[in-house]
Amino acid sequence: MAGETDIKDGDEQSPNWVSPDIYEPKSGAILPGFMVKANIDVLNPSKWQLKIMEGDKQLYFVEESAGQWFNHYVPEEAVNPGSNFVVHVHYFLTLAWSQWASVSNLVMGISKPVITEPVESANTNSRPRVSGRGYPGATVKLYHAGYGTILYGEVVVEGNGTWETVPFGNFPEGAFELTANQTYNNVDSEWADSVNIFTLSAPTILFPVDGSETTIRPRVSGRGYPGATVKLHHAGYGAILYGTAVVDENGHWETIPVVNFPEGVFELTARQAYNNFDSEWSYSAEFLVKALSPPTILSPANGSVVTTNRPSILGRGFPGALVKLYQANVGNTVFGSTYVLPSGLWGISPSVNFPEGGGSMTAIQSFETETSDWASAVTITVDL
Repeated sequence: MAGETDIKDGDEQSPNWVSPDIYEPKSGAILPGFMVKANIDVLNPSKWQLKIMEGDKQLYFVEESAGQWFNHYVPEEAVNPGSNFVVHVHYFLTLAWSQWASVSNLVMGISKPVITEPVESANTNSRPRVSGRGYPGATVKLYHAGYGTILYGEVVVEGNGTWETVPFGNFPEGAFELTANQTYNNVDSEWADSVNIFTLSAPTILFPVDGSETTIRPRVSGRGYPGATVKLHHAGYGAILYGTAVVDENGHWETIPVVNFPEGVFELTARQAYNNFDSEWSYSAEFLVKALSPPTILSPANGSVVTTNRPSILGRGFPGALVKLYQANVGNTVFGSTYVLPSGLWGISPSVNFPEGGGSMTAIQSFETETSDWASAVTITVDL
C-alpha cells in the first residue's frame, strides 16, 4: 500500500492515459462495507490506486496490483455513517498514471443491526436479555416489529461491535416479533431482521392479599396467561407443590391447595408453565396462616333469659366463613346460618324456634374445605 504522496496527478503524466470506468458504487446512499469496481478496456495496467475523500480530508487509500479489472472491498470502519464523500480511482501503465475517475454525491448510511439473542422461536420471560451486533458507537433501539411507536429499550454498541441490554419494561405476553434499528451521526439504519419469540411473565396472586390472615387451605386466585398452568410454592422453599390451577380464557385462575399451608407467617409465590416453559416467580404474598378455630357466641350471654324463641344471636368468627347455629348435643337441626363479615362479626336471626324452656346452643364455622370444631355452648332460658 502506498501513502497519499504516491498519488499521481493524471493531468501531469505523459502519455495521459484515459480514465477508467467505475461500475460500483453509484451516487447516492450506500451501506458500510462496500465494493469498488472499475475497469479499463484494451489496456492492461499493472496497478491501481483508490482514494476516498470527504472534502479535503482523505478517509481511505489503497494501492493494489491488478489488470483490466479493479475490485476492492472497502471495510465498514473506513467511512463513518453520515459522511458525504467521493471515490477516486486510477491505474498505472508504462511509467504513467491515468486520469482519475470519480463517483461523487455519495452518502454513507448505516447497516441494520443484528439480533443474536434471543434466538428465533425462543421462549423467554417478559424482560429477557437482548444482545446482538451493530456499528460501534451507534445507538440500538428495540421495537415490536410492525408497531414502531413503543421503544422497549436502547443501548450503545461497544467498540467491538457488540451490544446487550434488558428492556425498559415487559414485552407483551405471548407471541412477540422483536426488531431493532441503529442510529449514528443522525443516520438511521433499516430495521433488523426480526426475531419471533414467545414471552411468558410471572403470574399474579390476588388472593389471599398480602398482610391478611387466612386458613391452612384457603382459596387462592390470581391472573396469568390463558392456558398456562400455575403452580403454588412457599417462597424460597420450592420443593413442595401446594396446588395447581389452569388459567382460563379470561386470564383468571383459582384453586384450593391440596397441601395445608403451615401455620404462622407464610410467604406464597407462584410460577406458570406454558409450552414446556416456566415463567419467573411471581411477587410473593405474605400472610398469617391459622387453623380454623371454632366461632364464638357473644350474645346472648351464657345463663341469659330471653323472651322470644327466636332471639338474635351474635358472635365472632373467621371473615368469610359460614357459621351454622345448632342446639348443643341435640340432633342435626340448623337453627340459622350466616357468613362472617370482614370485621369478624356475625349475627343470626334464627329460622327455627328454640324449644320452650331454652337449652344450650352452639355453632360451627366452615371456610373453603375446612370446618371448625364446635363453639363453646351457651345456655339460655326461653321465658315466653
